[in-house]
Amino acid sequence: MASILDTLLAHLDACNTAQVEAAAQASRVPYHTVAKIKRRDTLNPRIATVQRLLTYFDEARPRKPARKAKPTAHGEAHEAALICRVAGVNPMASEGERK
Repeated sequence: MASILDTLLAHLDACNTAQVEAAAQASRVPYHTVAKIKRRDTLNPRIATVQRLLTYFDEARPRKPARKAKPTAHGEAHEAALICRVAGVNPMASEGERK
C-alpha cells in the first residue's frame, strides 16, 4: 500500500513546472517547498504540507459529470400533466374545452 507521501510524489511527478506552481499557489504552500518535495530533496515534509497539496490534487482532478436520466414517455407525460396542473388546465379536456 502506497503512503500518502508516495501518492503526493506520483501527483507531482505528473506535473510540469507551471502545474507545480499552480498547485503551490492554490494550496498556499511555497513553490520552493513543493519543488524540493518533487526533487526529493525534502524526504520528510510536514504532514500539513502534504495534506494541503493532496487536497489540491483531489479537488483539481477532473470528475465525470453526473449522467442525466433519459426522458421516458411516462416521464414526459407526467411532466406535461404537472405543467397543466400548474396552469390550471385539464390535460384530458378536448381542444375546444381548453379555450
